[in-house]
Amino acid sequence: MADQISVKIDDKEAWAEVARMKLMKRAQKYALTEWATQTVKHIKQGGLLKTRTGFLKRNVGMAVQEDGELLTANVGTGVGFTKDVIYAAIQDRGGEIKPRHKKWLTIPAQGVMGTAGNYTGVTTFIKGKRPDTAFLVDKEDLKKGIWTVLFYLKKRVEIPASGWFSLRVEEMEPLLREVMSADYLYSLIQAGRV
Repeated sequence: MADQISVKIDDKEAWAEVARMKLMKRAQKYALTEWATQTVKHIKQGGLLKTRTGFLKRNVGMAVQEDGELLTANVGTGVGFTKDVIYAAIQDRGGEIKPRHKKWLTIPAQGVMGTAGNYTGVTTFIKGKRPDTAFLVDKEDLKKGIWTVLFYLKKRVEIPASGWFSLRVEEMEPLLREVMSADYLYSLIQAGRV
C-alpha cells in the first residue's frame, strides 16, 4: 500500500473574498458618485460663488463614467445635464477681459438685467473723462437732468480670482481619499449599500 495523503480545503472564505472583490468596483463607483454629489453641493453652498442671476450656480453639475477598469468623475459646468458657462474659468482663476467683436465691454449697473442690446433706442452714449471709459445712460432721465447709468463701458476689465470652484474642490480632496480607501469601500460592501 502506497502512502496516502488526504487534504480537505474549506474554500468558503476564499469564495466570499472573491464575491467581495467583484463588489469592489461597484463600491468604488458608488463612493465616487457620492463624493462628486457632495462636491457639487459644497461648491454651490460656498460663499465664494457670488451670484447676480444664478446661472453659474445652476449649471454646476457632475457625472461619473465607467470605461472598462477606469472610473472618472467630472465636476463643473457643462457636465451632466448642465450648460457650459464660458465665464466660469475666469471667475475662478481671474484674468483680463477685452472685447473681441465690439469696441466696448458693457457692464450692467446694479439692478439692470439683460445686455446693452436690450436697451437700444432708450440709451445715450456718454464718454468718460478717461479714454477707456464711457457710459450708456437713460435718454429720458438725461432730458430731465438726471444721470441714470444703465451700463458702464470699458476697454478692458481685470477680474480678480475668486477660487469659487478650485478652492471648494480642493477642500473636498481629503474626503475623496477617505471614500476611496479600502476600509471605507469594504464598509459599503458589508453594509449592503452596493
